[in-house]
Amino acid sequence: MKSFLSTLATIAVAAVAAVISFIHIRELCLIAGQPEVVALIMPLSVDGLLLSASLSLITGTGNRFTAWLSFIVGVAASIAANVAVAEPNTVARLVSAWPALALLLTVEHLIRRAPSESVTAAVTADTPSQVVTELPSKLVGYAEAVEASPEATVKELAKTLQVSARTVARYKKEFDARMTPQTA
Repeated sequence: MKSFLSTLATIAVAAVAAVISFIHIRELCLIAGQPEVVALIMPLSVDGLLLSASLSLITGTGNRFTAWLSFIVGVAASIAANVAVAEPNTVARLVSAWPALALLLTVEHLIRRAPSESVTAAVTADTPSQVVTELPSKLVGYAEAVEASPEATVKELAKTLQVSARTVARYKKEFDARMTPQTA
């Protein structure tokens, strides 16, 4: 029940931030002399970028660097637009900046509490004592990439997985640790 309420609260914060951001970005476009149609769709490009990046970060899909870059650029654009239409005083600007900051913190909260998707993977062995272990999806992806190209270099695996070579090294270390039989 706590998880449901937490998710509901997170969705509410994100929805409020999106609505306020939409209004401010639309207003800024109109002030800048953009046609009404541009003023209506421009907020969707900013908030759409934020949504896309947020989903990528929360689900762990795609390139993390690109997702974070997109998210930060989207939040910066949203804050800039929100502050630009505020009355020229500190309190009004802080109030206008709040929705984008709340969205940033909400997404960070979701990323931190998102359960790691697990997939059962069997360790190949010729003995009847085959070990079955639960692996996070990132490690399953790593294992599948290594299985598909056993001679691949770290750089090639990084390109395949759309992560850095350093991340591949971390995946390898974690995968090897999970797959090494533990002695009692």
